[in-house]
Amino acid sequence: MASIKKNAKVVYPGLEASSLITERTLSYGSIDELSPLELERLLATTQEITYKSQTIHIHSKNWRHSTYLKCQVLACFLNMFLMGMDGQTIGSLIPTLSEYYQQHDFNISFVFILQFLGYTSSALFMDKIHRRIGRRGVLSLGSFLVCLTSGINATKPPFIVFVGAYLCSGVGGGLMDGCMNVFISSLVDHNELMGILHGSFGIGGIVVPIMISYLLKWFDGDFKVHYLTMCGLNLFSCVFSLMSFKNETSVKYEYEVSLEANDECHEETSLSVILKNKTVLIFSLFLFLYTGSETSISSWLVSYLIKVKHLNQLSSSYAISWFWIGITVGRVTLGFMTSRLFLNEYRANVFYTAMALMVYSSYTTFTLMITSYQISAFSELTDTLMFVEGLFMGPLFPTSTVALMKLLPVNLRVGSMGVVATLSGSGSALFPFFIGTITHLTKLDYLPIYICFLTAGYLVIWLSIPKSCSFS
Repeated sequence: MASIKKNAKVVYPGLEASSLITERTLSYGSIDELSPLELERLLATTQEITYKSQTIHIHSKNWRHSTYLKCQVLACFLNMFLMGMDGQTIGSLIPTLSEYYQQHDFNISFVFILQFLGYTSSALFMDKIHRRIGRRGVLSLGSFLVCLTSGINATKPPFIVFVGAYLCSGVGGGLMDGCMNVFISSLVDHNELMGILHGSFGIGGIVVPIMISYLLKWFDGDFKVHYLTMCGLNLFSCVFSLMSFKNETSVKYEYEVSLEANDECHEETSLSVILKNKTVLIFSLFLFLYTGSETSISSWLVSYLIKVKHLNQLSSSYAISWFWIGITVGRVTLGFMTSRLFLNEYRANVFYTAMALMVYSSYTTFTLMITSYQISAFSELTDTLMFVEGLFMGPLFPTSTVALMKLLPVNLRVGSMGVVATLSGSGSALFPFFIGTITHLTKLDYLPIYICFLTAGYLVIWLSIPKSCSFS
């Protein structure tokens, strides 16, 4: 049940409210005195609270008891699904964009730098933006900015404008990513919901490569149709977020943050305090490398398979889709099994990360030694290994996010979760550019080796966590 602030005016529809309300309790008598029916009604009610001279609505944190909350969770899943589609778009379109704009793949990879700048900007001001416009404003603004990027690029603008538009996409994605991770982690069944949330991102990654391949085939290589489709979907998501989060105002956000902190600690937690926290830094670095590895695979594997292994667009797209299918299956299935199979999230991620490194090392050895001309089943073997790789990479993000929540003090959780989620998202924007730069200076043939180094890097970071953080 939601906590009630001292001296707040509370109305429980359908139940008689007690005249005595104490801080962080419902003085409705003993909870044991309520019948199952009364308890169910209490959990499902909306509490109207007067705070800073405004009425705010507090809903159940249990999605089973609130239709309103179910709509919010669904909106988060939709937003994350579209973020997955947006994140995979450039990787699937690099060969087409390179031909249309007569630009080298390296120049197109500047898109990732603009996204990185956008993600970083949103991280720096995440808490302040929440306090100004609330969750409703943050999610709808994020959706609109991604929609704006797609709308601009659907016009096939000059190359510099095309690349620059992705700054908006980076800001929008960063805002939504940080907001949704904090929101979902505060709900009942957060482990399961977090797995589905990030699984939705994976489903977006599954859909886009095949969708783009067919759209390019049907419309003679015209990529604007894809951007028009994305623009419409993100516009719908923006409106849906506005409606489903209609009560998530800035005043409500301040109220919830004040309840999470100690009575004497209602002021904002400064960004400098968060960035000095060793736990926040180590998790940020781990997720920075992890998301960098994940997105580098999805951004460059299509180009690698087409230009180095001489597969066609559709076959290459299927390989990426199988990778995202693996990630989605891993997040949804292994995410549910983590607490049952492992003592804690740390041990679970040691296993998942070690397996991810082993599988990708096997793929690297396989693809460097064998060409598509030497073995007829090259494409099928690539699909299989990409699926297994995704399977073990999938649960890493949600599992580490839950672990971080357990390690952080209560008053740091909201701000820190936003910073970690957004800064880690910067890895998904920055590392594809680094990989593009390195392959431009060397050869695209060595792409699997570079990603192996990234995978080994975040395994080393995770293994260092017990020395840096008190993990039980």
